[in-house]
Amino acid sequence: MKSKQLESLSSKYILPHLPGFAAKGSMLYETPVEYHLRGFEFQSSRFSPSSFYLWVFVTMLYAPGSGGEVHHGDRIMSGEISEVDEAIVMAEVLTCIQRRGLLFLEKYAHIKKIVRQRPGDRVQQEDRAYALIVTGQHHRAARALERLGRDLEKEIRDDPEATWLQEMADRVRTIRGVLCSDTAEDLSQLNEWRSQTLRNLHLDVEDDQVPTSS
Repeated sequence: MKSKQLESLSSKYILPHLPGFAAKGSMLYETPVEYHLRGFEFQSSRFSPSSFYLWVFVTMLYAPGSGGEVHHGDRIMSGEISEVDEAIVMAEVLTCIQRRGLLFLEKYAHIKKIVRQRPGDRVQQEDRAYALIVTGQHHRAARALERLGRDLEKEIRDDPEATWLQEMADRVRTIRGVLCSDTAEDLSQLNEWRSQTLRNLHLDVEDDQVPTSS
């Protein structure tokens, strides 16, 4: 299904029962948007234009990329929508969101909850290190970035063609370079990356309040 059609369906059937959320194309996201984007995404099926998968996701906005990378997420539903049964299917979507999706998002309700979780892959380790900066835990952030930097250097030697590893290592070096000298500069860089990711996602939420380390 086309993004505009999904946005219309979400606005009609979901948003009236989901306060604090907004719709943009195939995405439903929680507002206000700070350093992490939480919400739901309709993903088209390659087997049928009317079929879809529903994902719940959390994206860290301070990790720059093409936009839309899911850092934490799960597929919670699949279905098919037609004009005849759209009300029934969207009611099922709403029920799934309320019973399963919101419980998942609650685990990432605040940036401090991300700090407390055990990081898994390199992306999540980078997320957590920046979350430590945002929450004012600069010494822990410095240690986390140092460990991540060492691990990335080793992996780059083993796989020099992995450009994403080099890009991550460059970001880690950038933040480590200013971490001990100027916290405001750390947050300025993270805010710049946040704005970049929001532009890539075509989300006009630049005026939302962004927290500081205080």
